[in-house]
Amino acid sequence: MRALIAEDDRLTGVILSRTLATWDIESVVAHDGAAAWELLRSDARPALAIVDWMMPSLDGVELCRRIRA
Repeated sequence: MRALIAEDDRLTGVILSRTLATWDIESVVAHDGAAAWELLRSDARPALAIVDWMMPSLDGVELCRRIRA
């Protein structure tokens, strides 16, 4: 399984990534909402997204709205 971590705090992103790795989940970290959106629109989109509420360029709420649309 592949997961996206959309988190602007780098330490939190590392902690989440390492935690997912213990469960054999591959993860990719996006440090802002725009980068997360581009990863979600790619051909290799993840099966799971962990999204921060407040991020630069595109917040978590708007990112979720775009995913649902």
